[in-house]
Formats: sequence, C-alpha cells, structure tokens
Amino acid sequence: MEQIEIGKIVSTHGIKGELKLLSDFLYLDKVLQKNFNFYINGLVYKLTSYRLHKQYVLIKLNDYNDINDVLFLVGNKVFVQKSDLHLKNDEYLLDELLGANVYYENKLLGVVEEILKGVTANYLKIKEDTKSYLVPINKTYIRKYTDSLRRLDVQNITELRNL
Repeated sequence: MEQIEIGKIVSTHGIKGELKLLSDFLYLDKVLQKNFNFYINGLVYKLTSYRLHKQYVLIKLNDYNDINDVLFLVGNKVFVQKSDLHLKNDEYLLDELLGANVYYENKLLGVVEEILKGVTANYLKIKEDTKSYLVPINKTYIRKYTDSLRRLDVQNITELRNL
C-alpha cells in the first residue's frame, strides 16, 4: 500500500492530548474524518477529533487525553494510505504531476520539473527546451490529468508567465 505524507506534528497544544499538525495537503478534507487511519512511524492511529486553529489542525489520536501520552509523537511526519483517499478521476496528488508531459491544445508544451509552494497558491514549473513556465495549480489552468499516460492538459496558456 502506498502511503502519502499529509503533514508533520510540530508540537502539542494544551494539556489534554491535542497535537498541532502542520499540513498543506490538498485533500485535507478527505482525511479529517473521525476514525480515519493516520500512520506515524509505521504504526496506525485513529483520528478521534480535530479542529482548526490558526495555520494548524489540532488533532486527537486514539482517545489520548493527556499531554504525556502524546509527547512521543511530536516531530514525526503523518501519513495516510493513498487508497483511503478515494480520489475521483479528476483528482490527483501534487507529487504525481512531477515528470508529467504537459500539453496545450494537444501539443507538447514541456515537462513538469518542479512544484513550487507559495503562500497564496501552488505552481507547477514547466520546462520546455529553452523556456520555463509557471502554471498556477487550479482549474482555471489545469484542465485534466491522466495518470496512466502521465499527461497533464493545460488551458489559458496566454496568461502563463514565462520565466
């Protein structure tokens, strides 16, 4: 089973066993479900509650109710099973786009070279022979991704910035 990193536990919050999860995971709404399985250091933990607080998600796992019960989890990355995400045909993980061929109007534009994470948006850096483009990751620019072909179709190319 393929595991996907969704974030990192950066500290505790309060004394009742809450953990601060720092995450920019695209499908966080899919994993923030009661009893969803989180994997930390190869062990499975059940999400028992969560709430948003500033830039963090405060989570409780396995009904731990004391800070001393969860201190050992601080500093660890949190993973989920990709199959548990139940992604639809038009949904994809950002890391899957790396190395994909990018097409505009059925013409090869280039290859996804890098994913740039910004404060307000994420971008794909597309490398052509002599040029590079930044494509915002949203439905305005990304029309379709076909995983089996590693093909990404983009639109509104006239609005893209040349680097």
